[in-house]
Amino acid sequence: MFTGGYWSPNDRYLGGESSRVGTFTVEEFKMRRVLLIITEQLGYEDNMKKLSWFPPETPGTKVDIEDDETMDKIAHYGVGFGAATLYVVREDDPYIGRRTGWNTSLEDDENLWMENPDVGNVGEDGDGSSGGDSSDEAENVTEDESSGDGRRTNVDDKSYKKFELGQEYMSIDSFKNALHKYAVKKRRDIKYKKSDSTRVIAICSNGKCPWRICASINSSSPRVVVRTLQEEHNCTWQGKVTLLTYSRISEIYIEEFRLNPYFSAQQLQEKLLARNINVPWSKCERSRLDCLKKFDREQDEQFSRLFDYVYELKRANPGSTVELVVKGTEFEKFYVCFGALKSGWKAACRKILHLDGTFLKWRMNGMLLVACGRDPNDQMFPIAWGIVEKENTPN
Repeated sequence: MFTGGYWSPNDRYLGGESSRVGTFTVEEFKMRRVLLIITEQLGYEDNMKKLSWFPPETPGTKVDIEDDETMDKIAHYGVGFGAATLYVVREDDPYIGRRTGWNTSLEDDENLWMENPDVGNVGEDGDGSSGGDSSDEAENVTEDESSGDGRRTNVDDKSYKKFELGQEYMSIDSFKNALHKYAVKKRRDIKYKKSDSTRVIAICSNGKCPWRICASINSSSPRVVVRTLQEEHNCTWQGKVTLLTYSRISEIYIEEFRLNPYFSAQQLQEKLLARNINVPWSKCERSRLDCLKKFDREQDEQFSRLFDYVYELKRANPGSTVELVVKGTEFEKFYVCFGALKSGWKAACRKILHLDGTFLKWRMNGMLLVACGRDPNDQMFPIAWGIVEKENTPN
């Protein structure tokens, strides 16, 4: 349940905080019970009682909850789906947030999905348009990228139009990326019926749904062309996206894990659930571990280039003292004192050194030591810094 926020003009929930409020039977899940939870359990005022939700059959449309009949519908949906998400705002003015300091809105989350080159650049109508003037884009279309009637048919990895017969993609991977974007943004459970180096056939996971698309490599060029397309769905949204693999999820939320190393699989699952996408905890945990492995590989790559870094520092800063100590293939300690800072301290600063250090957290497990002086303006003047092992018996 998201509580304490407000609605933007385009039905985005901004501000507020998210809470898990418990497990209920269908008979218990009534308006009165939910309003009591908001006031007594979550501590909000009586006025915070305008409830809304996004039905799975129309995930982009907000529906206000007015009576127990709607609550029964949500309860039955929650039984089949495992959970349901409600949004609560002030009844007198839904565009005023009670706790504006909180920011658990989906606005930033939406930007992640939209800007990622592999997932989510498709508009809600599937045409990838942004509402702006496309005349500039049309002027830049080459003859190779256009059909005979001037209509652009080439599609790249970053944006694409609605699927059409004869539409061209640069490669099989490019076409698969477009399918992934479509599945996530339209919240459709699509699976591959056939996928190899020359042809891809995708169908709806609901066996009775006629949606189907087939694309294969053009015999006269290396591009991939849409050969068969049945674009209408007659199935309902079930909260599952098979093409949203753990690696795709980690690509979308890798910056979230980078900024918050304690971001848990459960929090990731709740973020996806707020988008009406049901992902098992195990897949979220695999995504989390995949991000951590990527961070380790990035760190290994950076440490492997430390000798290049030392060489470049000495070359670009004559008179500098740079020391790197390794034990076998493992990093041990590192020290830097730039020549300009050294001569500046000798020439103009007080002959006093301030020494300090701090522990490095998470994967580093060492200490950062710093030596500073005081300049004539009585400001801190950095002189040297180093990274060493944390204090122990041997050192």
